[in-house]
Amino acid sequence: DSFLLQLAGFNLIDIYLSMADQRSDTIPVITSLKDFKLQQVLSVNPKQKSMSVCGHWPEEDPTTRAIIVAEKQPITEKTIDSLFSKSAHLKQNFQNDIYGQFEASSCSLGELKLTTIFPATEKHILKYMEQSQYLLRETPEDYELITRPFIQAEAMSLQWVYNILEGRSESDRVVHRDPDLSNGFILVPDLKWDSSDLDNLYLIAIVMRKDLQSLRDVTSDHLPLLKNIILKGKEAVKAMYGIHGNQLRFYIHYQPSFYHLHVHITNIKYESASVLIGRSHLLDDIIDNIERIDEHYYQKRVMNFVLKESDGLLKEFVQKKS
Repeated sequence: DSFLLQLAGFNLIDIYLSMADQRSDTIPVITSLKDFKLQQVLSVNPKQKSMSVCGHWPEEDPTTRAIIVAEKQPITEKTIDSLFSKSAHLKQNFQNDIYGQFEASSCSLGELKLTTIFPATEKHILKYMEQSQYLLRETPEDYELITRPFIQAEAMSLQWVYNILEGRSESDRVVHRDPDLSNGFILVPDLKWDSSDLDNLYLIAIVMRKDLQSLRDVTSDHLPLLKNIILKGKEAVKAMYGIHGNQLRFYIHYQPSFYHLHVHITNIKYESASVLIGRSHLLDDIIDNIERIDEHYYQKRVMNFVLKESDGLLKEFVQKKS
């Protein structure tokens, strides 16, 4: 049936079975899912690649139900090889400067979303490498003496950002465009989102102005910009995807992954390290801190953030603070 066909799409799955509302002293022996009768889909978690359903077997009382949790197996060094075989097929979604996005299918991995970076610099390689992380405390003085000079000297190219702002790339992916040079922004899907699964909705609002690198630059002068992103961002998401504003999370990373001010907009169902304390600052909180506490709040406060072991900024802090 359709349920079993759906499960077949889970490339080798782990299935955990538990009997709900068990009224018998004997636990039935489960040998096959062939005759399983689906009653209800309990939940779908695209982030964890899992689905939970409830149902029963025809030979059992319908009130003696079973819960099945189906999870995709993680990609490993052994299974990734099938992606680089002749049987794998690629379909390009877009290309912007060195960044590309593809849909891929292979015999053992099923359908995948691929992001490509080519040519990749050493900074790109280190960014994606698994490594230890450390929590840093940055005073306003540290920012001026360590962080700002590092950003000016070492930040990665922003050409791909300017391509989006100037309409040279990804114009077909733009969700909303406000061209105002002071308070405008462009809203596009993040590379991490497949643009279809709304529970994992992930958009980036990139500001039009080029004089704001990070949260440290934001003052009361920029409140109209921030409020405009919230207002028009909610309207655009509701119009395009049908998701209400109170189901969205607006936040800014510090340190950001690239130094041109941008706001992350995700479904509140989206689960990721990108929303954790130590990196994310809710946009409503940013506005409130500037309005109620100090118009230069983010130039005066101590900022705490997490950096990877190989991050050049971490090395600068260790060298100049030791």
